[in-house]
Amino acid sequence: MSRPPSLSFGEFARELREMRKAAPFSRILEMLPEPVAKLAKELDESQVNAEFDNVDLLAGAMTPEELKDPEFVPDEIRTRELAKRAEVSLEETVLLFQQIEAARRFLAGEDPPPS
Repeated sequence: MSRPPSLSFGEFARELREMRKAAPFSRILEMLPEPVAKLAKELDESQVNAEFDNVDLLAGAMTPEELKDPEFVPDEIRTRELAKRAEVSLEETVLLFQQIEAARRFLAGEDPPPS
């Protein structure tokens, strides 16, 4: 059984942009099964949009090679450079890359879905 392709940051950013064009994130969640749909009621849409904006800002600060590499994880120095260049807090930048790594592990079947 072959391993599914991993998620590059560029693909992730592109998918978020497309999703934002389709509908507000809360409306997309409302279309999903009940446990997830309930999250839409508790969602702060402006906070979600701010976080999606940070993904775009970071993508704009990355090199084309970094965006295409499905295994790219910046080291501490590169993380600081990206955060500064994108004008995104270092904490948010670190958290975002941790979340991308978790999504990659989940898509590869290495981790169970978050509870």
